[in-house]
Amino acid sequence: LKHLILEVTHACPLRCDYCFVAHHYPEMQKSMTFDTAQLAIDRLYAHWDKKERVNIGFFGGEPLLCVPLMQQVVEYAKQKFNGLVGFGMTTKACLLTKESAAFVAGNFNSCIVSMDGPPTQHDFHRKYANGKGTFADVLRGITLLNDANFNSITLRGTFLPDRIRLVDSVSFLNSLAQQGMARNVSVEPANLSETACIDSSQHFGSVHREVLTKEYDEVVDWMVREYGQGRKPLFHNINV
Repeated sequence: LKHLILEVTHACPLRCDYCFVAHHYPEMQKSMTFDTAQLAIDRLYAHWDKKERVNIGFFGGEPLLCVPLMQQVVEYAKQKFNGLVGFGMTTKACLLTKESAAFVAGNFNSCIVSMDGPPTQHDFHRKYANGKGTFADVLRGITLLNDANFNSITLRGTFLPDRIRLVDSVSFLNSLAQQGMARNVSVEPANLSETACIDSSQHFGSVHREVLTKEYDEVVDWMVREYGQGRKPLFHNINV
């Protein structure tokens, strides 16, 4: 074993309408204890070859609700694995502060930040519980990470059949990466539970195949144009 993902909490300040956590885990306020995290790390250690570097990722919910726990995990794992350990996190970035950004920059190798595209596209699905869009706060969080000299960031977008606009998302997220704010871009269809997908407009099915093919073809055409203009476009799903 070389990888461990700790789902440190199901809690989240957002209420994204395609969130699989909301569908699978109705008890959204529960969070992991350090005792549980320690048991998982000890299990990873028991299967470690004592040579290769291991990686521990933090997932949620929103991991930034559990910064003290993450700090404990980082300290414990660094000692346990004699420094041969890296850390990562998947986050919405809305809760980042100057202090937590410094913690990430000082200890993490990578970070996936959820951002769906331009402001109107992002805010269409990614809202707070009160209905307010989150784009401005996500961008602020990314800026805090950059200010802490951290840009090992993958900007990760999600889309549903009701609002795909794939090339708009990919090109916008690339524009942020070209400014040095991130290093990679990924845009994926939402993964929902079977219950949520049945008889739901959020479900991708065979009826969407033609539309998706057209969307991805447009992204390829955009990437070719970018290369033609001397830029190197980033899209985790397609290599040109």
